[in-house]
Amino acid sequence: MNKETTKQSEGNGNAGRTILLMLMVFVAPVVIIQIWFMLNPNWQPNATSNKGELIQPSRLVEFPPLLDLKNQTIDLSLLAKKWVLVTIASSNCLETCQKNIYHMRQITIAQGEERKRVQRLLLLTDDSHVSQLQSQLSDYPNMIVAKIPTQDLEKVLTLFTVADSEPAITAQRIYIIDPLSYLILSYLPDANPQGLLQDLKRLLKLSRIG
Repeated sequence: MNKETTKQSEGNGNAGRTILLMLMVFVAPVVIIQIWFMLNPNWQPNATSNKGELIQPSRLVEFPPLLDLKNQTIDLSLLAKKWVLVTIASSNCLETCQKNIYHMRQITIAQGEERKRVQRLLLLTDDSHVSQLQSQLSDYPNMIVAKIPTQDLEKVLTLFTVADSEPAITAQRIYIIDPLSYLILSYLPDANPQGLLQDLKRLLKLSRIG
């Protein structure tokens, strides 16, 4: 009787692990991150940590047509099914902007073979210093740099404004968008980049989407 009970318990345990594994491999990244938080409550981001702040509920990001620095329409399929690191700045890209794009590049490189699953996006709120910015971007050849059209600026900035924080136009945060185009995490400009690095590594490991 005890042996049968033990075998049944082991079977149930194996079935549970199999289901969890299937969830990690196949379900949407938004669900995966919630599962991870339930299993690892000490890892859950919060406003006082060096890691990301979970955006609840997650927000579907549907970009309007975006223009590159030559005023050509950007192919938004370049962002499809990717983990996207995003930061928003004015076109003069001052100290915090420069730090953010540097960290985004280094964090992507640090993913090794998995870096092909990651895209970087710098969203510009204006184009008044584009000529100056172009010279600063020579070290970032694979980063997408896009101008937000004036008529869509408020809509996009509202989407990236985290509750109870300053507007996205001045917040200078880094954000993570998942491969299904949901905005799921944001990072303060003074957050430890190692936190973002570790978070992204975990997400890439848990998800086979993107």
